[in-house]
Amino acid sequence: MLFAEFNIGPSYLNARFMVWLTVTVLLMTALLFSWRTIEPEATQTAYIVAAKSMLERANELKQIWLVKKSPSRLIIDGDEYRFNPYGWPVFGNENSHGCQKGLQALFPEEDIFGEKLLSYDFHQIEGGYICRYNYPDNNAIVIKLVNSKFLVSAEFFDL
Repeated sequence: MLFAEFNIGPSYLNARFMVWLTVTVLLMTALLFSWRTIEPEATQTAYIVAAKSMLERANELKQIWLVKKSPSRLIIDGDEYRFNPYGWPVFGNENSHGCQKGLQALFPEEDIFGEKLLSYDFHQIEGGYICRYNYPDNNAIVIKLVNSKFLVSAEFFDL
């Protein structure tokens, strides 16, 4: 009865459905192809955001250190932190366990854009240390403490 009142036949509805289905499939295909170009940029952005988040947390720890009148050690939220004379948290201590503690303190999520942490490396340098957190595809987050400078950077492997 419905078709008779409006003079719309089932073939018209089928054609309309097919047009919408075709448009939807085309849009999904375009999205999948464009994702290939968007995904590397999104991954790099996620690493940059993670690095900035780690630096922000280190700055928060330094602010607490300043407010507490610059002690060499502090207990914050149940965790003990050591600080250098410039107020930056010191995690490295002759082995990579300091890097693990540093990651837990500055970026407890560990995963970046669904990518799991593969390993971390510790390097003692004059006046500080370097912790490199290695992720898939040769991507990495690097913490470098040298005297008064605390740097966090994201590194990418470009083909």
